[in-house]
Amino acid sequence: MAFNRSTDDEDRRLWQLIQTASCHTAFDRLYEKYWEYVLALAFARTKDLDLAEDITQGLFLRLWEKRQSLDIANIQSYLFIAVRNGVLNWLKAEQRKYPLAETLTALQEAGTESDHTVLYRELLALHDQLVDRFTPAQQEIYLMRFNEDLTTKEIASRLGISRKTVQNQLNLCVTKLRKALGVLTTLF
Repeated sequence: MAFNRSTDDEDRRLWQLIQTASCHTAFDRLYEKYWEYVLALAFARTKDLDLAEDITQGLFLRLWEKRQSLDIANIQSYLFIAVRNGVLNWLKAEQRKYPLAETLTALQEAGTESDHTVLYRELLALHDQLVDRFTPAQQEIYLMRFNEDLTTKEIASRLGISRKTVQNQLNLCVTKLRKALGVLTTLF
């Protein structure tokens, strides 16, 4: 995607407003301008639309959260590199999950079905307890996404809210779960 010089100037003005004044309007403009570009980059690397949407949403969330500490000269280049890093981070996170799955499989194969069942039930109970701590709106969005396997667009349509709101709430939920459950994946 090629941008002309006036777009580069606009990006610099938007970034300056975001960084110095925490301007939500400027961030929304940047978000709208680059959402499809970032999503296309993420999808090209993952071949999974839902994952690409999650990576894209996470990238924009981190961009906002770290706006005051980031020194970005070229938004488009920054986003390109950030997508690449986001995909790599996802791959690393997936690799950390495998030991848990392998442990559960090994327990099952070793004939310790009761251990496997107990561990599995404990993990599910912990997951459910964590989901119960979400706000009612977050619970509804999270369950629609992961229990009903709805896309963020479908959830937004059903609830009559913006897709961006759905993505933000899902990102908050997943971040909370990863943080709480992350310790478990290192134990196995």
